[in-house]
Amino acid sequence: MPALRIRAGLLGCVTIAATVTALLVPASVASAASVTPAATTAALCHPSSGHAASLPSQGSFVIGEGRVWEVAGCALLYVSSWTPFGGRHPITAISTADFLAAVGNKIADGVFIRTLQDGRVYRTVGGAPVYVSTWAAFGGPQASVPIDGADLSHAGLGFPWFAVSSSPSSLTPQFVRTQVGRVYEIAHGTPLYVTSWASLGGPRPTVLVDETAIDRAGDPGPWRFLHRYLADGDFLEAIFFPGDIVEMYVIAGGAPIYLPTLANLPAVDVVIKISHDTVARAGSGVQYDHLRAQPVDGTFLYGVYGSTGGPGIPSPLFHTYWTSGGAAVPVTNAASCPGGGVAIEDEAVVKAGTGGRYDHLAALPAHPPTPPC
Repeated sequence: MPALRIRAGLLGCVTIAATVTALLVPASVASAASVTPAATTAALCHPSSGHAASLPSQGSFVIGEGRVWEVAGCALLYVSSWTPFGGRHPITAISTADFLAAVGNKIADGVFIRTLQDGRVYRTVGGAPVYVSTWAAFGGPQASVPIDGADLSHAGLGFPWFAVSSSPSSLTPQFVRTQVGRVYEIAHGTPLYVTSWASLGGPRPTVLVDETAIDRAGDPGPWRFLHRYLADGDFLEAIFFPGDIVEMYVIAGGAPIYLPTLANLPAVDVVIKISHDTVARAGSGVQYDHLRAQPVDGTFLYGVYGSTGGPGIPSPLFHTYWTSGGAAVPVTNAASCPGGGVAIEDEAVVKAGTGGRYDHLAALPAHPPTPPC
């Protein structure tokens, strides 16, 4: 029996870091050799403001564990080479206790950073860089911190690259707004359009980012730090209004598949909470295109309809399906199929294409294609 993949997400709100004092350099500057640090950020990166360490000004360099680090957004970014900075820079001394308290921090929200190797500018959200394609999105050039581009090419790889994540944190959900007035929730690194704050209980703090970075999420190059679609097995709780009835969905092939009861699926304790309208309009264009209307072809589904076995060790009973044209095509020789797939409730297949919440799967055509297994 193939394993039924269940994956949970998380949603809530995060408070944006205060605007940071950065190195006052335009994004077009290619070398930091002549740049000197601006005013200290000690008031922001200090135990009295909730941080575990006292750090010098952004763009300062410190030493710890035999390595050189740069201060940016109350975190320490590893400096793999002095070359991008135009040569060696002075080192600011910090205590061992402050170094140990800061070395595991993720870079704070809202910091503009600029990779010296290619001059690209990013704004940080949930510990990850979101590309800035134009300063116009922010009303003109902003202060940015010049950094070693290796911190981005090694993002998410662990020590000594702790400070930068490969995508915004899935443990601390984020909200962003763009220059065109749209608001998105960044869930598991994927931007999901917020149609109304009311469904989420009211406005949340947001970080201003470039809309183009949202539209091109998942593209290669500087856009890669946001995902185009949620991963298979992520759970959604679609909210009409706070305290109202909610609908549960699971992601399969980029699309939300309705879960009527959850009765025969493993317990789900953490979900991504989003506006119901975002699910209803999935795949309808522009801001709604980070959810597909129906699963991409070739997605395997396990339609659970019951279980057997003793208490605590249920064995699910399910039908296997393969998607084509949005429809769930029954698989007759499931044993020969590759492993992996998404557990759904069989009712979603039985009622596919009957309207509303069931339209994220298409009705089975009279002459369906033959599955590959």
